[in-house]
Amino acid sequence: MNVGFLDIETSHLDADFGKILSWYIKPEGSDAYDYWIISPEEVHSGMYDYWGLIMFAEVVKHYDILITWYGARFDIPYLRTRCAMNRLDFPHYREKYHIDLWKTSRSRFRFRSNRLANVTEKLNVKDKKTPVDPQVWIAILRGDQDAIDYVAEHNLKDVVVLEDVYKLFKPYMTYPRTSI
Repeated sequence: MNVGFLDIETSHLDADFGKILSWYIKPEGSDAYDYWIISPEEVHSGMYDYWGLIMFAEVVKHYDILITWYGARFDIPYLRTRCAMNRLDFPHYREKYHIDLWKTSRSRFRFRSNRLANVTEKLNVKDKKTPVDPQVWIAILRGDQDAIDYVAEHNLKDVVVLEDVYKLFKPYMTYPRTSI
C-alpha cells in the first residue's frame, strides 16, 4: 500500500475565494517528495493554482492512502473544490482513502489543544512547524519569491512533522475506510 503525507498551503480558508499556494506529499519512509509550489509567473498570469491542480491529479494516482492533519475538514475539501471549479479530475469516492491524524489525536489522546504545533511540542517531535505570518502568505499573491520560498519550506516541514506524529500514533489507530 502506498501511503503519502499530504499538506497544502492556501491564500484563504475558503476554496471558492482563495488559491492553493503549494502542496506536498511525502511518501512514507522516503526523503523524496511530490510537490508543487506556485511561481511568480503563475501569479502574474492569473493562472494561480491551475497547473498545480493538474499535477496533483496525476501524482495522487500513485497513492492508496493520504494522511493529513485536519485534512477531512480542510485539505481534501479544498482540493476537491478547486479541482471542481477548474473542471479537473479529482479521485472519486473510494478510489483513494484518507486518515486524518487530527481525528486520531482527538479520539485517542487528551491534549490541551489538538493543533499540530501543540501535539508535536508535547510529544517532543524532533522537527518543528514554522510560524504562520499572514503578511507572508499575502505577499505571495504579489508574486514575492521570498514569501513563496518561506511558505514552501513551511509546507515541507508540515509533511515531515506529520510523518513523525504518525509513527507515534500508529500503535493506537486502525486504517479506516474513509474515502477522500
